[in-house]
Amino acid sequence: MSRQYVRRIDWDGTSIHTLPVVFAPRHLHPHPSSCASTIRGTEVLTRICPLVGFVSLLLLAQWDGKMLSAVCLLGLFHSGLPPSHLRVETLIKAQTLVQVRGISRGKGTSEAAAGIILPLAKLASRSCQVAGIVFSLSLLVFYSSGNESKGPSPTESKLDALFDTLRDEKNDEKDKLELESTMEYLSSKLKISLENAELFVALELLQAPSVGEITRRGYVDGWKAAGTGTTHKEHACHIQRLSSALSTNPVVFKRVYKYTFVAGREGDQKALSLENALIYWSMLFSPPGMSWKSENHDWLDLWKTFLNEKWTRSANKDMWNMTLEFALKAMADESLSFWSEDGAWPSVIDDFVDWCHGKGIGKQETMDVDSEQ
Repeated sequence: MSRQYVRRIDWDGTSIHTLPVVFAPRHLHPHPSSCASTIRGTEVLTRICPLVGFVSLLLLAQWDGKMLSAVCLLGLFHSGLPPSHLRVETLIKAQTLVQVRGISRGKGTSEAAAGIILPLAKLASRSCQVAGIVFSLSLLVFYSSGNESKGPSPTESKLDALFDTLRDEKNDEKDKLELESTMEYLSSKLKISLENAELFVALELLQAPSVGEITRRGYVDGWKAAGTGTTHKEHACHIQRLSSALSTNPVVFKRVYKYTFVAGREGDQKALSLENALIYWSMLFSPPGMSWKSENHDWLDLWKTFLNEKWTRSANKDMWNMTLEFALKAMADESLSFWSEDGAWPSVIDDFVDWCHGKGIGKQETMDVDSEQ
């Protein structure tokens, strides 16, 4: 058994000083007698035939999810690295990342890829690019092998139980709140208005598939991600905070606005009916949402008037999203100088600008005044 020390390891901002490491396969696992021979056997196979060793490595990862250090060490044999400080340093970093970042089996392959797989694969790739790919796949399989056995967290269990209290046993499915239960929950428990943008703040957070439906998965995942607790009172306060930010935080408003199109569609329709779109625009572009007004013009009123007079088709996704982009620009520049015939605006926006010019609104109005002078 040999012992070495690494004085400093800087890895994505993490500094570790004077870190000892023991190099012997039997010390890489809390139960050496049960796996030392397996590790050594896989090592030999890897040296003889990388393909056979790689398969053995995958089986080893599936067999015992606690063998991260062993998997990392065996993965390095694929890279052809000599028994030098690079192998030692890489193994230390693998162990350090697990301890410092709390990345463990069953926590998710995305975190593992970000925290361990990619950095270590880069080291392995210094000697052989193919080895880097093999090493990445090895660790990816290692982490993904344990995800299905992880049970719900305490927070998820509490949220799951809270969802059950909202269900109507007679009218609701096990994992879904229907219209009546959804509206009761939003108005009574979250205490939000169903007639303004607060409605869509809640639907976006819960990833509701439609205006009158909330799923168990969306409910649990949404409130868990929000990190605001497991009571209706805490949830209601969070919705109020988000609603208050709509008029001042474009990121929050844009997220809620775009999801409104998803939740607002009826059935399997790919577009919003014009009638519903007009209602949703009125809700979103009014307090507590973002007011679509500038110093001299009420753009929301002009937009609705134009659509009622000139537009007969539904509102597709492109029209919905580009209306927001136009609204933000119009509030900052009521002359509409940002618009041009050669721009990538949808035809409905082009027609709206022409309609505004015909009423003396926007850039055309300024040009006429200048020509008269």
